[in-house]
Amino acid sequence: MSGYVLVVTDSEQASKLTALFRAEETTTLPLEDGRTLVYVTNSGAISDGVIFQGYGIDHHAERMTFAGASSGRTPDAATPLEGSYFTARIGAQQIRCGADVYGFVPMVWTSGQTLTAVSDSYLTLIAMRRSLGLPCTPDEETIRGRMWLNSMSLQQLGRETYCREIRYATPGTELRIGLSSGSVEERPLNLVDYYTGGFDSHADAVTVAASRMVRTFKTYAETGGLTTLGLSGGTDSRVCLAAALAADMDESLHVATRNNGSADYPIAVSLSERFGFPLNKQDPRVRGTVEKIDDAASWAGTSIGLYDALYTPPGFSRRELPVFSVGGQGAEISKGNFGWRPVTDIGMPTEGMDQSLRALKVIGADPDDRWGSEWHYLAFRNAIHGGRATLSSEYVARPAAQIPLIGLSRSALNDLPAPRKGAPSIVLDMLIKLSPELASLPFDDQRKNASAEYIAARLDRVGGPLDYAALSPYAIAGSGRSSHGILGSHLDIAKAAGFTGNLDPTSLMPRVDVPFRHFHELVPEVVRGWLDAINPSSVKRFGAAAREAGAVGKLLGLTTVM
Repeated sequence: MSGYVLVVTDSEQASKLTALFRAEETTTLPLEDGRTLVYVTNSGAISDGVIFQGYGIDHHAERMTFAGASSGRTPDAATPLEGSYFTARIGAQQIRCGADVYGFVPMVWTSGQTLTAVSDSYLTLIAMRRSLGLPCTPDEETIRGRMWLNSMSLQQLGRETYCREIRYATPGTELRIGLSSGSVEERPLNLVDYYTGGFDSHADAVTVAASRMVRTFKTYAETGGLTTLGLSGGTDSRVCLAAALAADMDESLHVATRNNGSADYPIAVSLSERFGFPLNKQDPRVRGTVEKIDDAASWAGTSIGLYDALYTPPGFSRRELPVFSVGGQGAEISKGNFGWRPVTDIGMPTEGMDQSLRALKVIGADPDDRWGSEWHYLAFRNAIHGGRATLSSEYVARPAAQIPLIGLSRSALNDLPAPRKGAPSIVLDMLIKLSPELASLPFDDQRKNASAEYIAARLDRVGGPLDYAALSPYAIAGSGRSSHGILGSHLDIAKAAGFTGNLDPTSLMPRVDVPFRHFHELVPEVVRGWLDAINPSSVKRFGAAAREAGAVGKLLGLTTVM
């Protein structure tokens, strides 16, 4: 899922907007009352009045959907599904927009009679507003809150963005665009209600989650595409490996591990030897044709304003086959990341706290919820940080993120609530359910290792090993597509805004001084200190999530509201 823009505007304004986009990526549709729809994509399709790109997984209908599927089989914006996708249904009076339930594909939006637009690119919305002479007003409260240098604030803390006229939609939100007025009705999904209940026992939730994982991997194989799995020495990627091996994917599975001196590589080698799967097998179908992209343009076109960490893939592989990019990310939604505590227990700027508490209310969580930190993680950090993989893959796969486990993790039925880092969790329970043998082998941290006695007890508790033979792949609607890379129109807009070069001080620091001076009163001393410590002539790439990188990313974001 590599980028999109959906625009509703007056027909006489449409040409000003389409001039921003590449012609080969742009579709224009006339609407009633002198209105025009513009859809920009390099991977989507319009069928029966439904726009869809990416893929969705409907476990209840037992179906995996791709672009080109009939409208009756395409996910509806009001009932979001797993996967990574954007969809919109064009009606007589309104367009209903939605994305995958985890928010891996972002929706940021702006609205008005002259321009209403939804995109995964904040910068593209800024460019459209400026092309029509519309204001881009700095939101000082948001700026003050986001100036906190912490992983929690490297991305959105709430729905507000640096620009007062642009909003971020929380995962599962349905956006309803009125065609005549250009107004947007925002219908956020109550995440607490969505994930709560549905299972009668701990064992039931683990069994359903494990079964869904295996069936998902079996369906990946049925598409005729390839599946790449990034294997580390931890629990999260190993549970994905267990499901993939259970699915018996044969030649369509490609497991890779970096030999970077960490414990990951020797552990992966030992697993490969023991279970007989190839590791780091060279396959030109997986590698494809690697194209270098401009790092600064790529980051700005896809992340600026939403994600301050200076991350972008170093290049893009054009592949002829659909490739599902699997990682263990997403498991932390169930086992925790921010400490299983109330958000009010986290020290942050007052303005950031206000944004965070408003955000909790929107997703259905009480401001004093004892595990509010993890609801916030689910809605923001997991969605935006976890979703950055969409920059390098059309089909981001996070099978360790399982709805039954999310609900169980916050339920009184959970045997293992609020686990500490490295402690046994329901994710380990799912690994034990899938493969007791894989669960018994050493991990990269001794705290994660499980004894034979513990595994036997937990296996009994979750109802014994999973019966793989009884599980079938899902039906497939539409078809997977080859990879086309980041949307070229996003890159062009970023370059036109002056973002080009490498993600290093030499390329980026000349852009920082002006917003620093303009918003000097909003920049706290700690951020100034990190900026002062940077050698502006260095050509060493910033560490993506380093404090100094976050400081630079935040200041660059402010260039959009000057």
